[in-house]
Formats: sequence, C-alpha cells, structure tokens
Amino acid sequence: MTALIIEDNADCRELLRENLRLCGTTTFCERTTLKAALSTLANLTFDVICLDLKLEDATAAETIATLPAIASFAGDAALIVVSGFTKACIPELEKYCGALIAKPYDFTEFKEGLEKAMRQRRKPVFNVSLLLHCLTSGKTEAA
Repeated sequence: MTALIIEDNADCRELLRENLRLCGTTTFCERTTLKAALSTLANLTFDVICLDLKLEDATAAETIATLPAIASFAGDAALIVVSGFTKACIPELEKYCGALIAKPYDFTEFKEGLEKAMRQRRKPVFNVSLLLHCLTSGKTEAA
C-alpha cells in the first residue's frame, strides 16, 4: 500500500508514518505544503492520502476550499483528514473524504478511520483544468 502524507509538523508526520506502517503501508511520500501536494497528486497515484488542514502555505479554510481539487486528483485513493480542525467543519469535510480523524488520536482511532476510508474509496474523477488552475494561479483555492 502506498501513502501520501500531507502534514507540515515533523512529529505528526512520524506518527502518521508509524501508524500507516502498522496498517501495512510500505511506500511513503511526504509533502508539507498544499501546492507541493497538488503537484504530487498530478503525477503519482496512492492508495491512501492523509491530509492535515493547516499547512505551511495554507490555512485550514484555504485547504478546505481546495478539497474538491484534492479529492479529484486523489482518484480512488482513500482520503483521510487528520487534523485538529475537523470538529468545526465536519459537514464540509465529509463530502470529500472517507474519514475524519481529530488530533490527538490513538492507533485504534487511526486504524478504524483508515479502514472506513478504504471501504469508501472513490472511482477516479480527474479534472485537468482544475489542476492547471491550482498549479499556475499561485492560489490554493479551486476555481
């Protein structure tokens, strides 16, 4: 299983890596900015994507505004939001991701969220114009 971790905090990235390893993930890719994550999603595919909402280059609101693009680029990957901001915006997040895991969390919560997201994997829907807009506009929000 392959995973993209989109998280700007080094300790949180390490915890996600360890939890994913315990769940069978063997290959990892890590990004700390929304722009780098979108670029990576345009070129690589993953089984699971773990996304924090507040990143080096984006507020939680900006990341949430970009969720339609992230979900589109993610294809059939299981998309999991792992963030301290999840409780305030659950309805918006549930439209686009397979699981919401609120920080702090334990391994059981993570594993249950991963299993839920894997069961709800989407069929690929790729929007090239939205990707180009996000990559070329210098903005992280969708058109």
